[in-house]
Amino acid sequence: MIICPSCKAQNRDGARFCLTCGKALAPPSPTAPVAQALETKPLPREPIAVLEPLPAGQRASDVPTKLLPSPEFAPLPPGALLEKRRYEIVSVINKSAKLNAYQVRDRHYRHCPKCGSAASKPDQEFCGDCGLSFAGQPAEHPNYLLRETLDREILAQEALIAELGLQHEGMVNIHRTFEDRPYGPRPRLYLVSDLDEGTGLTALPRPQPEEKVLTWGKQLAQALAYLHSHNVRHRNIRPENIRLVDSRARLTNFNLAEKPPRAAPKEWFAEDVEALARLLQALLAGQTPSPTVAAIFDKALAPNKKDRYATAEALAADLTKALEVLQRPANVTFIIGRRSDTGRQRELNEDSLLTLEIERVQQSKSKPVGLYVVADGMGGHSAGEVASAMAIDALARTVLAKLMLPTLEKAAQAEPDYGALLKEACSEANRAVHERARKARSDMGTTLVAALVVGSEAYITNIGDSRAYRVNQREIRPITTDHSLVERLVATGQITREEARTHPQRNVIYRTVGDKPQVEVDIFHEGLKRDDWLVLCSDGLHGLVEDAHIQQIVTTCLHPQEACDELVRLANEAGGDDNITVIALKLKEVGSTGG
Repeated sequence: MIICPSCKAQNRDGARFCLTCGKALAPPSPTAPVAQALETKPLPREPIAVLEPLPAGQRASDVPTKLLPSPEFAPLPPGALLEKRRYEIVSVINKSAKLNAYQVRDRHYRHCPKCGSAASKPDQEFCGDCGLSFAGQPAEHPNYLLRETLDREILAQEALIAELGLQHEGMVNIHRTFEDRPYGPRPRLYLVSDLDEGTGLTALPRPQPEEKVLTWGKQLAQALAYLHSHNVRHRNIRPENIRLVDSRARLTNFNLAEKPPRAAPKEWFAEDVEALARLLQALLAGQTPSPTVAAIFDKALAPNKKDRYATAEALAADLTKALEVLQRPANVTFIIGRRSDTGRQRELNEDSLLTLEIERVQQSKSKPVGLYVVADGMGGHSAGEVASAMAIDALARTVLAKLMLPTLEKAAQAEPDYGALLKEACSEANRAVHERARKARSDMGTTLVAALVVGSEAYITNIGDSRAYRVNQREIRPITTDHSLVERLVATGQITREEARTHPQRNVIYRTVGDKPQVEVDIFHEGLKRDDWLVLCSDGLHGLVEDAHIQQIVTTCLHPQEACDELVRLANEAGGDDNITVIALKLKEVGSTGG
């Protein structure tokens, strides 16, 4: 074969002119060796040395040789598909000789833009978790972190978390593992987890606000308690292994996680609890913690290990209590709404309500005291309305005489037992109604729900099926328990909550004010936070308007009175088959001005 010196084209041996450009070709030298056909051999698969330009003044022997990764573990390109075309590579996040990391898209599921669920198939019409219609919306697929290795030991501990199916809102969750063979016959191990997004604790300045630290500590302690309940310890509680995602602290990096071959004693998990306490203490470095928080650290890090928290669950409980105390405003006022309506199917309103408040502001500090009562009378004309009014009057007289008047006269030397006082007031109300019913030979009686609110502390009681709710943007939660037949059936699992709403015996009550000489009184204590509401109501409201709708109205109305008016309107629209009474209380923190 002759190479043309002009155009470099190949020509046959013996040709005198180039077949491509026509230039004359020089005959081969008689002394030149003739090239022989050689057997093609594959390149060696060992790592290849890479030589880089030497810095000025350095010799080759001074510079370490760098190795390229073996072609056997080359990273996958964007667009590559794995696990039967389920996962699509979006981008390469990191690559090394033993571990590659990618952002991948899960093509088998779609992401719900409302609730964030990733459990719906792309062809489903509605989200299975929140019910959102997908009509007209593009199928956005969830993204995950995908790690890839040939050495199973590298991901062994994190694969353990996936195999156990452990998922928690306080963890950067690991979802599954699988094998695939993208290049050749040798399998690669893959691990799918949440994207490692958010901010690491190492990036935060110190000290951090105490409320934030308590919140993160509570979340992390709950995550540890979850792991420990499944006999797994994390063993690597460090700032670099905590991520803040959407204001939530999450554990990540489970490469040291450990599960013993059999059930471990509680002491086996103490390392995690102590490490978390030290991390929280470090985040507060430079500021003096409140007495409640200081007591938590003293217990968590006590010199004698036997005096420390036995479990992460116990630490989480104390952090939760400390956070609640911190979030209770010390300087508050009450904003009240109230409304009582006959309804659409009754001629007489047998409900009664009372709001009674005393508020003194001294040295710019306000700690009001309020009594709020809803009573739903029963017994017919000239009986139910009398019973509800008598119960409220008797209850109010007791609270006035033993709490509010002494407060005005500054006669109260010590903080009273508010729960005991409310219980005594209810007993007085029961005695008054029972005596009146006995003398009149009447079956009059009443249900009752009452709240005695002192600053940000609420003491609540109910007798019958009038209710108290705690409401905020996150939830609506009944504080009281109905003393009714259907509530017992729900509690014992005989009927569902939805069936209770239409049960033919839903009005059967087994505990009322005035029915017996003495009545059992339940007391509930709630520490209210800045965004909390209290809602007291008769069954004329909660029997017709669902809890979720009550929450929506309360949290979207600008003023409690507006909320009460709207709730009564909704109950009437739903049929208004009973008297409707509601009190709404909103706690407002008062800013201090001056010293």
